[in-house]
Amino acid sequence: MVAFPNMKGLATALPVTCYGASAMVFSTIAKTYFPGNTTTFLYSLVFIPLAISVVCGPLVCLMDKETHNHAYTPTAQVSKEYEFSKIALPLSQTSTPLSDSFSDSYDPNSSVLKTSNFWCLTVVLCICAGLSQMYIYSLGLIVTSLVADSEFIASNFVHYQSMIQHHQQTQVGLLSLASCCGRLLTGLTADTFYHFHMPTLLLLYIPALLVITSQIFGYLFDTINTIWLLSVFVGFGYGSIYSAGPIIVRELWGIEKFSFHWGLINMSPILCNVLFSSMFAKGYDQHTRVQKFSIDDDKVEVAVCNFKKYCYNGTYKITFFISLIPFVLVSVMIIKELLRRYSRRQYHQSKL
Repeated sequence: MVAFPNMKGLATALPVTCYGASAMVFSTIAKTYFPGNTTTFLYSLVFIPLAISVVCGPLVCLMDKETHNHAYTPTAQVSKEYEFSKIALPLSQTSTPLSDSFSDSYDPNSSVLKTSNFWCLTVVLCICAGLSQMYIYSLGLIVTSLVADSEFIASNFVHYQSMIQHHQQTQVGLLSLASCCGRLLTGLTADTFYHFHMPTLLLLYIPALLVITSQIFGYLFDTINTIWLLSVFVGFGYGSIYSAGPIIVRELWGIEKFSFHWGLINMSPILCNVLFSSMFAKGYDQHTRVQKFSIDDDKVEVAVCNFKKYCYNGTYKITFFISLIPFVLVSVMIIKELLRRYSRRQYHQSKL
């Protein structure tokens, strides 16, 4: 954002896009080089990221040093952004802030914890990311429910786990690809909004609507051949919230304390992730029964759910209503922003 002030959306989206691509890359590595061998793949995860860090770490340090040589100061950047806002929006030429979103953007002494926008954005990120992570972390259970009932396991006992793993890795790849696209396209959309002076808060409608749609799909889809669409919607929504989040934080409260503000908000999904994932697992366990299967004259016990989508879709009944909360909060934030702009325009016209 500092190095590319005229393409702030894209500058924010590119790093998080690469972050989203990592799952697709490592999923492909697991499928190609470690099929059915999860333990060895986990060992490789110790060394591959370490090697990447050793190679790329010095380059990051060099780039950081070069950036500091430009004598950048956050205060100067805030001043420039304020001047731009005066040019782009005549309604903001007055010096009297009419809402917390405007005053927080340029007052480094104000506390974001006292603003409604902070808590609204925190809840939006918490729920959108939490519901997406619930699907991501429960994907193995969903795939198992749709593929491996008792009859399937009995007839494919030797290979059924590798078959499930193959389906799961395919969905992870789709999730990662969709997440990359969501992050990148949200950044490009943000730059379009900047160009036409539209509120960047509108970006939050993308993940909010996708999360609602994902809960409906999760409740309805009942075959492994349709679950890919759910993976795409979840991935796109998950990627877009992590691209829109930092963009909006910077717009609301400036760049000076950006890391602190975004760090605070970014901790919120931890709570929702634990809550939603635990709720999903508890609902799934209620429909699971331990059954015995014969393999080489031995009896092997396996926990099986034979109810397909009904093993877990009761959870989606609850999460659907929870997913409406971000949409409502985003609408409230946008209405406040539009009212603020209207009030400033009226105030400016009265001074002419």
